[in-house]
Amino acid sequence: MLWLLLFPLAFLLRSATATSGGGNTSCTQESCGNLTIRFPFSLAGAQPLYCGYSAFDLTCDAGRGRAYLSKTFRDRLFRVVDISYAKKSMVAAIAGDGGCPVPDFNVSASLALFPFTISGANKRLVFFYGCAVPPELRLPRLCGNRAVGAYISGRWGAEDTLPRGVPANCSSVGVPVRRGMEPASLQYERLIGDGFLLDLPPPLGDCDGCRRVRGECRFDKLSFQCVCPDGKLCPNFAQSNSTTHQDRGNFRLKIIGTEFHVKLADFGLSRLFAPDATHVSTAPQGTPGYVDPAYHHRYQLTDKSDVYSFGVVLVELVSSRPAVDMTRVGTDVNLASMAVRMIQCCEIDRLVDPRLGYRSASETMKTVDLVAEVAFRCLQPEQDVRPSISEVLDVLREARERMMEKEDCAARDDAVLLKKSRDDSPDSVMHQWISPATTFNHST
Repeated sequence: MLWLLLFPLAFLLRSATATSGGGNTSCTQESCGNLTIRFPFSLAGAQPLYCGYSAFDLTCDAGRGRAYLSKTFRDRLFRVVDISYAKKSMVAAIAGDGGCPVPDFNVSASLALFPFTISGANKRLVFFYGCAVPPELRLPRLCGNRAVGAYISGRWGAEDTLPRGVPANCSSVGVPVRRGMEPASLQYERLIGDGFLLDLPPPLGDCDGCRRVRGECRFDKLSFQCVCPDGKLCPNFAQSNSTTHQDRGNFRLKIIGTEFHVKLADFGLSRLFAPDATHVSTAPQGTPGYVDPAYHHRYQLTDKSDVYSFGVVLVELVSSRPAVDMTRVGTDVNLASMAVRMIQCCEIDRLVDPRLGYRSASETMKTVDLVAEVAFRCLQPEQDVRPSISEVLDVLREARERMMEKEDCAARDDAVLLKKSRDDSPDSVMHQWISPATTFNHST
């Protein structure tokens, strides 16, 4: 059970070493149809994930020459029409299935976990239904056995203004489009197919400068890297921008998909580090229970501030307790304080959720101890003695490998038992079957 908790945590930090390029380790630019794909984008199956930001990973339908955003809640939800590296923008389109043109999802919410911004230069194409649809705005075909109307309503982000004749009680859904062709009821398919403009976030590093020295741009170990042809970091790009999240709580870690791909949500308090910065100064803010205690003294955030917050999340996972609980006594109200005290007093068994089976197997105990120890180091009041996030990742990997080895051993034992049971089973109901004298009991 524990490795199921550790697995998504390792994926949260997966950019430190993850690869998915089928053995390819190069970030040479790729293509899909008319698209050129290079940093900060990466192409799944052709390039390792460190060739771009995780959210910028694309999937290519080679047969049709079309690229899609990979990290959406539904496969092939948004098609990438164009990428402008110079203007730091891209054009995406809702990939329709040829059926009802009205999206069955909220476009803004579907892109909320991506670092893209729907440009205010887009127009708003509004589909409305569930009311009396004026004939001049009605789509030529029904959608779900109901009449649907469409109109263009100003710029995206502006207040929607109802055209004359449209009742106020209609249900509606808005789609960003680049143009405002009229009548929308007849041009809607073309408008959706042309896509909408997305603004990309500012780059975390000088990739153009990296290319000028014949380096390869990567996003690895949670930061921009410029790798020289010899495979080493280029000297002039040893340091790069990084982000401190400032308010990382467990509710900001979103586990999506069946493969436990993890994203950080709500970057509202995040701060971007300059290449030569050692900290960021901010006004007091953050979620109680997760904020670095050193922050309350100096109001300065460093990468070790995030390490502290992540330590709190680790303790939450192994203890199944909230970061702050006013029903606890004294300083134990704060989970970090309680965890540090219990670990110092060798009371890990009292801290750990009994359902993890801490005392049930030595390997489980060792794994929990590994996680508890690194959490203890993360929660140290002095920032300098906390581990780096890469050290935390190494420990989580070790813990995960321990649990997976245990699962493999259990599977082999089960296979032996299964073979034994088959050897002792009768070949036919006509043959006499003598039960084995020993009954095997096995639990994992």
